[in-house]
Amino acid sequence: MALITGGDSGIGRAVAVLYAREGADVAVAYFSHDTDAEETKRAVEDEGRRCVLLKGDIGDPAFCQRAVADTTEQLGHLDIVVSNAAFQQRVDDLEKLSVEQIEHTFRTPPSHPTVQRGSGAGSQHCSRHTTKTAAKLFSVRMEAR
Repeated sequence: MALITGGDSGIGRAVAVLYAREGADVAVAYFSHDTDAEETKRAVEDEGRRCVLLKGDIGDPAFCQRAVADTTEQLGHLDIVVSNAAFQQRVDDLEKLSVEQIEHTFRTPPSHPTVQRGSGAGSQHCSRHTTKTAAKLFSVRMEAR
């Protein structure tokens, strides 16, 4: 069983589908794109696996704890966590990015202790529910157009 943050589109969706293809049931934590999340769910289910959608902000430790608890409750246990969530800000010129936008971009994945092993109270919650290994994939995307 896998919990994938940012799994509603892009790299996260690809990971969810490939994990399903290899036999994993998948929980997808996502922020706000319901239509994208539903498309990911359909793609995972097309591979013959279960998919749980978890809508919320991974910057909120309470949501992270609920996401882990809901994953284990609905899928039975948790084998792996893929931390793929990121904040993306599109601008025409990199110089137009504010300091706050840049800080938010780099702060998004590391700020959720529940899906990281080895630091913070949240990681203990995740470790209690992880049966094999936990992996981290950090994906920070900045794009200039």
